Amino acid sequence: MQTLAHDAIELLRSRYLSAELPQTSTAQAFDDLFLPEWQKNTSAGGLPLRSEDPHAIVMYLHSSGSTAYPKPVPWSGHRLVQISLIPWFGERDLCDVLFAVHVMPMYHGLVITRLCWTASSGLVVGAFEPKFPATLPTPDKLFASAKAVSSDLIFCVLSFVEPFLRHGPTVWSILNGWPRVCGVLYSGGPLNKVIGDDLKSKGSDIFIVYGSTECSIISSILPAKSSYDWDYFEFPGFIAPEMMPNGKNLYEFVMVKNAFCVPSIINTDINGVDAYATSDLLMRHPTKPGLWKILGRTDDQIVHNTGEKRNPIPLESMLNQDPHVSAAVMFG
Repeated sequence: MQTLAHDAIELLRSRYLSAELPQTSTAQAFDDLFLPEWQKNTSAGGLPLRSEDPHAIVMYLHSSGSTAYPKPVPWSGHRLVQISLIPWFGERDLCDVLFAVHVMPMYHGLVITRLCWTASSGLVVGAFEPKFPATLPTPDKLFASAKAVSSDLIFCVLSFVEPFLRHGPTVWSILNGWPRVCGVLYSGGPLNKVIGDDLKSKGSDIFIVYGSTECSIISSILPAKSSYDWDYFEFPGFIAPEMMPNGKNLYEFVMVKNAFCVPSIINTDINGVDAYATSDLLMRHPTKPGLWKILGRTDDQIVHNTGEKRNPIPLESMLNQDPHVSAAVMFG
């Protein structure tokens, strides 16, 4: 990684001779930050307080790149404060709740939000032991490690939770005797309905986490209880959604700026108010107002010469459930 950064800066230097180039520094390892006698070698004078512009950019994260190349998304200090408040709009007290985030990369926005919530809500983060070489994350290591630290909630992307949950007996043998676990939070795509319902029927809650780098977490963290409508979510109070009709009971979600939530990227406006059009397609629950399901994206749709449209994401997901299919791509 250091070599990549060095080569990138050298490339910039060769192309932009008069430009001020960014500087790099080596990230500190765990042992650098938590030395055995750190108190003797640390003083408050070495960390002077400074007044910073809350709207100044403090970090860049990359977008998901689901439909294009990943793009840098700036997060300001004020945005981090807003993200820290997200659990305050939920329906559960997260203080002392242990989140297992073992397989989530620390540079990902989903984990950075959890670190913000650790400070604002008192939740506890469970992770692999810091060491070199790092522990290779796998589904079985995730569940075994989460049980070892008595996690309350397991948080991971779909690529980890679904393959493991397919092997039901293995999962339930691990979950057996684990009194504290109350649920699994997943993101990254649609979870197979049969697998999710099976998990729910065995007493574990399951929650979908919907978000993006531009908007941060959009779904409620966390609902008071889960149900068999776990694949739907409700917008929390800090979100000002504008649902733009897209045909066939589908709507594009647009996040409108408000006092508690300012999108990191602005690409449109609603009635003169800054907003971010996500290109995400959502569908209403057929009988329960306020519940929404993620169906895909406007820029993923295939338009036939008959004028009909097809969203490939749900169909690809169904094909990917077959153990004989390694990967499915629909195009047209």
